[in-house]
Order: sequence, then C-alpha cells, then structure tokens
Amino acid sequence: MEMPRSSPTGFPGREFGLWRHWYPRLHRFVRHFGGIPASDREDLVQDILRRALEGRRTFRPGARFAPWLYVVARRRCIDRIRRPGDLPADPTILETLPDDGDPEEACLKARDREEIRLFLAGLDRDDRLLVWLRYSEDLGYGAIARILDTPSGTLKWRMHRLKRRLEERWERYEQG
Repeated sequence: MEMPRSSPTGFPGREFGLWRHWYPRLHRFVRHFGGIPASDREDLVQDILRRALEGRRTFRPGARFAPWLYVVARRRCIDRIRRPGDLPADPTILETLPDDGDPEEACLKARDREEIRLFLAGLDRDDRLLVWLRYSEDLGYGAIARILDTPSGTLKWRMHRLKRRLEERWERYEQG
C-alpha cells in the first residue's frame, strides 16, 4: 500500500488521505490487539484517528509516521480494555485465503491456518502484536520497539523464541 503524501511538516494530513490510508490498517491493528469487542472496534479506530489529528503537534517532523500512529493506537487500545465491564473478544488473527478450486488442498490449507491461528491466539498480546507488526506491517525492530515500548534486543530475542516455539508445535502437528 502506498504511503499518503506528506505535508511540509511530515505529518500526513486529512487532505492527503490519512483516513483512507490508515483506517483499514488501524482496524487490523485493533483486531490483532485483542480484548476489544468487535462492536467497539470501528468507534475505537475513528477515535484513534481523531486523536492523532488533534495531537499532530506532538509528531516530530522527519520522524516515521507509522510508529508514532501505532503508539497512539496502542495507548488507546489499552485505555479501552481498562474500561470496566469489557468482555474479551475472540482474537481472530488470519484472513481467509481465496479458494483455489481444489477441495482437498483447500481443506488442508484451512487446517494449517487453524493450527497457526490457535498458536497465535495462544500468545500474549505483546507477542501477537510483535508478529503482526513484523510480518503484516513489515516494520523493523526499531519501529516496533517504539510502538511496544520495549528494547529492540528484547524483541529480537522474543521473535527468535516465538519462531522456535512455532517450529516445535508444527513438528508435533505434522506428526499427528
């Protein structure tokens, strides 16, 4: 997805498609964050974008926009979860893949996706976000470190540990 053009300050403004570009990405972020009921996600994403526009003077010119916005989103998600009376949401991680026409292959892919979904759903929130930000959003460890407020070395260690756990689980899964 192409980045929206930036204003002279580096902050993508409303006139440059901020809403259109970031709304779907933030919606996925909120869904992967977990613990937020599906009925509240759209309102929360709109609130995140509104707060980002209102707080744009805290954005440092020359800085990368994505990590700044995801920090805003992470903080709003935490605030939303801390509200009393919230029910945890089902953490759906993977999108459904298109049908390739082969029913047997589609069934095997569905089983594999479900196994990966179960693995990811079993991770704690920060590990799920780490995997999502690294592989879905293609962010580097430095940007993810700012978003999750964790040293990048710690994130690299956690990612290594997560890959090893997934490999072990996958071996058990394939052995039956």
